[in-house]
Amino acid sequence: MVTADGSPIVLLSRLVGQTLHSRVTGADLVPAVCDLAAKRGLKLALFGGEEGVGEAAARELQRRHPTLQPPIVVTPPMNHVIGGKIDHTLVDELAHNRPNIVVVGLGMPKQEIWADYHRKTLSPAVIICAGAAIDFLAKRQRRAPRLVQKIGLEWMWRLSTDFRRLWRRYLVRDLAFVPYAIGEILLHRSTRESTHQDD
Repeated sequence: MVTADGSPIVLLSRLVGQTLHSRVTGADLVPAVCDLAAKRGLKLALFGGEEGVGEAAARELQRRHPTLQPPIVVTPPMNHVIGGKIDHTLVDELAHNRPNIVVVGLGMPKQEIWADYHRKTLSPAVIICAGAAIDFLAKRQRRAPRLVQKIGLEWMWRLSTDFRRLWRRYLVRDLAFVPYAIGEILLHRSTRESTHQDD
């Protein structure tokens, strides 16, 4: 499952005529999915986080949702290799437990690559790439204030509170998105103008 968790994606959708009504962050999605899992008796797994973080997040989820089955917690070693021996062992053990929902918190883009690599092994589970949601649940990181979230500047809050880890993603890698976004906007305008001329 892939959601638009950034305000720039929502803004771009409006500029190209495919409006997304709002962003859906992993931090907002995971608690909502857990509420559904608790009501329907679904089995949840958390994959990611540092040692002890997944367990703390699982305890918080059970505190919020007392009827939730105890989540399966898998903590991969630091810098584990996708497709490596340890990774395959962890995923095979996870698949053996047959979770219905797998929340992955490995950071972008590693979590998306991991999810795509293992989706057949974990099928029919829904895999949710949730970024820092596990850390937020475990209270290892603090989310931006609601006002900052509402005005679309949560990325700036996160950059200021975790600069060493996030500066390269936000200030270098994400710049590759800008030419693509401009191309999409220009294509949309060109298509719209040609449609109006045909009318």
